[in-house]
Amino acid sequence: MEDDKALGEIRKIAYRLWMEDGRPDGEDRRHWDRAKEIWAFEHAGEEPAAMETETQPQRSTTPSRRRGSRGLPALGLGG
Repeated sequence: MEDDKALGEIRKIAYRLWMEDGRPDGEDRRHWDRAKEIWAFEHAGEEPAAMETETQPQRSTTPSRRRGSRGLPALGLGG
């Protein structure tokens, strides 16, 4: 199912972001939201898959508003 594939890709991106950010506690929502933005940017122009909200992390933190120089979500890789 396409939704499962998209969610799997978003999970991988979120996990990578979490690892790169030093594996902080309580930041899962921020990483999930950033991963969805990155996935959406990478798949722009494709037919969007419906995202089920119940599969998203339950914790809520203030999402990052930082953007990289190209308008992409900042990955926090230094600089």
